[in-house]
Amino acid sequence: MKTYLKTPTQEDDNKKNVVILPIPMLVKLEQLSPSQIEISYDIDVDIRLGTKSTNYWIKDTMNVIPKGIATPGRNTSANPRNSLTDSFVKINSKNGSAKTFILTFNHVIPRGAEYMLIICYITIKGAPHYNGDNGMATFIGK
Repeated sequence: MKTYLKTPTQEDDNKKNVVILPIPMLVKLEQLSPSQIEISYDIDVDIRLGTKSTNYWIKDTMNVIPKGIATPGRNTSANPRNSLTDSFVKINSKNGSAKTFILTFNHVIPRGAEYMLIICYITIKGAPHYNGDNGMATFIGK
């Protein structure tokens, strides 16, 4: 039996012997404090992947050279070399939830700065590796 990770809208002509697993998607982002944002997924995720900093990017949507909490600038694509790192952000499950996480940055989120959170590689617990994205959201520092 083959196992594939697919979004609910993707079709598979040969549905025999195929298990389609859901892909968690970002549904909410809220700034909690000057250095924290809270994110929520539509379904429970593998907590190990949800708390892995290198699965996240904060893109600066205003500046070519990233400022504040951003790693890529506005004209740069997300890639493994410009993801967030453990030395830059701490990601924790909120109250043991597998859906909601708090990102605490080592720096203050500049007021008025525009950023885009990009998330990739997050799966449900027990799913095979996933190479796609889990959504993105734009926010302005408060």
